[in-house]
Amino acid sequence: MLALRREIPALGCIDRKDMTINAFDEKRVLALTRRAGNNSTLCVWNFSESAQEVVVELANGHWPNLFDSSAAEWGGKGETAHARLTVTEGRVRIPIGAWSFAVYVSDK
Repeated sequence: MLALRREIPALGCIDRKDMTINAFDEKRVLALTRRAGNNSTLCVWNFSESAQEVVVELANGHWPNLFDSSAAEWGGKGETAHARLTVTEGRVRIPIGAWSFAVYVSDK
């Protein structure tokens, strides 16, 4: 995670005016969007013991997945996060595996 923070400007941004937090209490999911200039990053955490799906408002465009903790390479049960989110109407449905974390970055 530290390497991603150094590589992606939005992850290093801690100014509250440049972030949006969505808490989905009933699903035990948290989504954080950070912005720095033209760079935007979405981080999604699932704190429940089952896979979840949430709808998040995002800027239109493509959002490639940079990290999925449920991937086998990280000891997970296999990737459940999309390889890339495509946002066309300002919102997108995001699946997230149980007890996992995913990072997406805007391609703009």
